[in-house]
Amino acid sequence: MASRVYYSNSSTTTDTNASSTYTDKVTITFTPTSGKRYAIFWQATVNNNSTTVDARVRLQDTTNATTYQEFNIESKDTTDNIMVNDVALFEAPNANSITFAVQWASETTTTVSIYDSYMTIIQLFDDEPSYTSGDDLFTTSNTAYTAATSTAGTDEVTVTQGDWFIISSAAMNTPNTSTDPTSIGIRIYNTETENFFMERFAFYSKDTTNYTPYWAAIDVPSTNGTTYQLQIKTVQSGMASNFGVNYRTIIALKKGNFAETFSATDESSSTTTSSTYQTKLNISPTINYNTDYLLLATWVTDHGSTSVSVKSEINDGSPINSADIFREPSDVDDRFQQGWAMTIALTSGNYSYDINYGTESSPQVAQIINAGFVILNLGSVVLETQQEAFLWRDDDGSESAASSLASQDVSITRQTSTPTRIRILTNTIDVASSKQLTLQYKRTDEPDSQWRDV
Repeated sequence: MASRVYYSNSSTTTDTNASSTYTDKVTITFTPTSGKRYAIFWQATVNNNSTTVDARVRLQDTTNATTYQEFNIESKDTTDNIMVNDVALFEAPNANSITFAVQWASETTTTVSIYDSYMTIIQLFDDEPSYTSGDDLFTTSNTAYTAATSTAGTDEVTVTQGDWFIISSAAMNTPNTSTDPTSIGIRIYNTETENFFMERFAFYSKDTTNYTPYWAAIDVPSTNGTTYQLQIKTVQSGMASNFGVNYRTIIALKKGNFAETFSATDESSSTTTSSTYQTKLNISPTINYNTDYLLLATWVTDHGSTSVSVKSEINDGSPINSADIFREPSDVDDRFQQGWAMTIALTSGNYSYDINYGTESSPQVAQIINAGFVILNLGSVVLETQQEAFLWRDDDGSESAASSLASQDVSITRQTSTPTRIRILTNTIDVASSKQLTLQYKRTDEPDSQWRDV
């Protein structure tokens, strides 16, 4: 297997825009392989000096003037530093150069600041399924979780035996700006085990035009060898109007396609009244390569006060984010999706990353739930050896003169204790010539667990 094709760029400085015209924050220009699919991970943190005007952030194909995802967010407080992150799917129609940009603007002429913007584009392997609805708004008034659908069908991917990382995202809208719904949310639903991962509940928009991000990066082990579906499901209850979700995307990344992966999850709820950061989740990987890694994180915060913000951060001994991620709720039941997606260059050694949270001021209660880390090796080659062919030969001469007992890839029947040779052709793609291979055997009526070394 060839190494993963990827591109990355970032801009962590603070920039401002007081115009309704979109401005580029970070861009990537690359030449794709025609017909291949690419996952685009992107993020930015925005601050708006107005509580009545939206900050706008989007992922734009500037070559073809196409919007892949767009969010409009109105702050509850001018100190709010709001995280926007998502994953988009791009399928290359040709091999022409293309530019993607994270852009931001104001709804009118108020000043919107942006910082900590990252973008990583990775080419998906053919055995990694994906789905996107594109710009196709799905609305529901159902009070039971229902699979979202688009003109392309149900929002789902089908995965087979093996372990997967599932990355999912969407833009959420609720027309309810005065009363918190009884429940509202998105689930990643496993149709095989009938359970779900990374649920989001209960919020209402500051403004009816607001679209806020949903984002999950989760480790989903397969429970058996059958195929099953992972779906985006939505629900709403307690609103007169429908709950809407747009730009729904699911990416399934196969663990075996990465030379090294790490993950950690804590979906339980934790609370604190401290303004000093508390650690919700730690991951301490031992890195074995000198290369680039994709760091993904997800968590959900809420607060027991509508006048005090809940704060959070990503920390590796010091804050990775330039400033605290602050979010003040409109209602005490509001939950806000937070996340992180960045490429980092690491050398072999031990590392530690934390998702931390706290309250802006004591004794107000801050809460965190559904925290997760995924770390993926992007730059190293996945070493792979495959058997391509075999040939049975008689023990009746030299290596070149001995006779064949059958055609290539044809099994034989042979008396036991008869000296017999076998010639095996292997494909050792990206494997060092010094790698030792082992010959194994088993009876045809035995399971794979019975392979024995010769």
